[in-house]
Amino acid sequence: MEFIRYLLDHYDHNWKYYMTDIIKKSSEQYLADNDDIGRFVDEYLVKNVDGFVTLKEIKDIIKSSDFKDIKTSTLKTRLERSMGVKCIDEKRIGKQKFKNLFFGYQVKSSFQNENIDD
Repeated sequence: MEFIRYLLDHYDHNWKYYMTDIIKKSSEQYLADNDDIGRFVDEYLVKNVDGFVTLKEIKDIIKSSDFKDIKTSTLKTRLERSMGVKCIDEKRIGKQKFKNLFFGYQVKSSFQNENIDD
């Protein structure tokens, strides 16, 4: 009983854990090394204010790339987190209707040219 009273007397609700710089840098490095979605976005997509890319396009690129290990069941959520944009479920642009759009990104032109040549 005394032990519990001691814990309650010394409990600090505002206590915070401050991560040391070495732990923070090591954690960031670990996350960067194991972020396959982030590497995919860096390698195959480019930011473009007027552009957009569909989830289907991204899945097609994944199938033909070295990123075949990416799970498609959580792909949409992980892309939203990595890209920092929400996926639009459905949008009509001109006369064409698109599903699962990510605005602000597009496929890099060098990769588009490779697919056209195939």
